[in-house]
Amino acid sequence: MKYYLLFLFVWFGYNQSQAQVLTDWQMENVKGKVKTLTSIDYPSEGKEVKKQIVHFNERGFFTLKEIYIGVQEEEKTSSIVYTKIGELQFFEYQNNIRHSLSLNANGTKATEIVQQWPTTNTCEFTYTYFNKPKNKGSMQLLFTPQAQVKEIHLIIMNKEDGNIEFETKSLHQYDAKGYEIQFKQQTLQPYGDTQLLTFKNKAFDYQGNIVEKEVFDEYNQTYSTTFFEYEYYK
Repeated sequence: MKYYLLFLFVWFGYNQSQAQVLTDWQMENVKGKVKTLTSIDYPSEGKEVKKQIVHFNERGFFTLKEIYIGVQEEEKTSSIVYTKIGELQFFEYQNNIRHSLSLNANGTKATEIVQQWPTTNTCEFTYTYFNKPKNKGSMQLLFTPQAQVKEIHLIIMNKEDGNIEFETKSLHQYDAKGYEIQFKQQTLQPYGDTQLLTFKNKAFDYQGNIVEKEVFDEYNQTYSTTFFEYEYYK
């Protein structure tokens, strides 16, 4: 019996260490060998526009995310001056674990992040906050067999007393072609609110990636419109 238990222990440990890491192409649900992905999000209320530029290496993993905000004056076609508010730097995976670092606009550290894969369909993040050193964060992503995010669970906790300061859980739904069509997020504290957003993917590029997406709230009112631009590896 002890040899059987030893075999199970070794087998289980081997399989845990060999969990297949999904590429960021897969996690972001993009098609083709994307080099950079630029997204610009126009909210239906307010003038602040959000812009993000994501860089991938040729193996499909993040190297850098740049985050900007801008102000639109009148129409979406008017020129917008963007201000960089931060970036997220990614390092290479080592044994299914990857470190990343977020920086403020002035280059100071904001957050250190450790990402690991205990199983093929589970990705876990641990956050260390420099601006709030008393807090720590954790986030777990669960994936479908088709490598689509189906659930995200985020917890921010006070390290000194162990109390949960913020906790949310989100559920994600997709259509038959694999495009996300609904997002539901619930704040789990007492009296927490729930947000339900639905997506209408209006246009696609030649690879099948979304280039225009309209977002609606639970009252079917326009929440935002997002435009995407892709640069591909040759």
